[in-house]
Amino acid sequence: MIGVHYEDNHVATGFGNHLARPILRDEWHENLSYEEGVKLLEKCMRVLLYRDRSAVNKLQVQSFWGLGRKSVLKNKSE
Repeated sequence: MIGVHYEDNHVATGFGNHLARPILRDEWHENLSYEEGVKLLEKCMRVLLYRDRSAVNKLQVQSFWGLGRKSVLKNKSE
């Protein structure tokens, strides 16, 4: 295998690693529903938005379930 194999319950990069990952560590659990997961993602993204006010305040969540391409698209604006 070439590259890096990394496995975890949640991953973040950049400022998200410093600001959103602690929230994920505290509030993520094994039986998180889809709706709870979206709310947790919105909370993390809100914290990142407050840190960088030049960012756009819209969030799009795209989900793929199983092997089919059933997807859900959610636009969120504060």
